[in-house]
Amino acid sequence: MGFGSVIATALCVVVLIAAGYILISGITRSADVTAATMKSADDIKNRQLKTDLTITGVLGHREGNLSLDVNNVGGEKIVNITRMDVILKFADSGSNVVAAYWVPYRQAGQTNGIYWENAGISSITGDTINPGILDPGETMTVKITGDTAFPTGAGTVLVASPDGVSATAQFIAN
Repeated sequence: MGFGSVIATALCVVVLIAAGYILISGITRSADVTAATMKSADDIKNRQLKTDLTITGVLGHREGNLSLDVNNVGGEKIVNITRMDVILKFADSGSNVVAAYWVPYRQAGQTNGIYWENAGISSITGDTINPGILDPGETMTVKITGDTAFPTGAGTVLVASPDGVSATAQFIAN
């Protein structure tokens, strides 16, 4: 009779050890996944902190054309410039009406609607290092084209990099 309780106790100990092992391996796996996610978030934030843009040379025309220079003054290159966002905002001071346009990157063969395109990247040495990528110290000329006229008067252009860093500039469409 005493031998049965020893076997039951031994089985309970084995089950408790197995459950503890499963619990510890689950906690370890969760910690690994959390650490990898935190590192990825830190890497993204680090790239964002090293990215900085300025906008210069904004020339707006009421006919639906706008040209501006986006300078990468940060320390991080912008690899996928087609994923940059461009937003135009016009304010009519008389009626307080605001017209805002999200301007997508020009698709292949697109000739109508509103779109923006890379009209060239320049730096002291040209775009010889990483062609098609906006490296630190380089300037990209952005050309915005619309098939309808922009409102007359003051406007604001906002350019945002894929990692969320943005720059704005005021202009007058004439």
